[in-house]
Amino acid sequence: MFVMTAIASLTLTVSEAGADSTANNNDQSNSASNIATVHIHNGGHHGKISDSGNVHQDFSQSNSILSSNSGSGSASADFNTQLNTAIHTADVHIHNHGGKISHSGNVDQSVSQSNSISANNTHSGLGGCSFLDPRC
Repeated sequence: MFVMTAIASLTLTVSEAGADSTANNNDQSNSASNIATVHIHNGGHHGKISDSGNVHQDFSQSNSILSSNSGSGSASADFNTQLNTAIHTADVHIHNHGGKISHSGNVDQSVSQSNSISANNTHSGLGGCSFLDPRC
């Protein structure tokens, strides 16, 4: 069983009046690779292969960028890059001469990836603006 989890996160929070919160020009990258090679050979005339050579590969990757401002300044999260790369490779060979093969050589591969970028400004007075807000 191969399980891989990668998380990249950047959070900025500002609550000072007139101050700006910026999470700009950041690069976040997750890269993972799993390789499984299984070779099973049974040369017996009455041999049996059962529940063998099964492969489980699982990736979970996430990136997060957050800029938050509760003061009278601005919040921005501009020009950020997030990249997730995942590669699963499973090579299963089962040879049996005259026997029984059951529940063998099964491959289960899964990839879960998520990215988020947000800029939040909760100031209710003039001057505060989130650059991701199209009204600004």
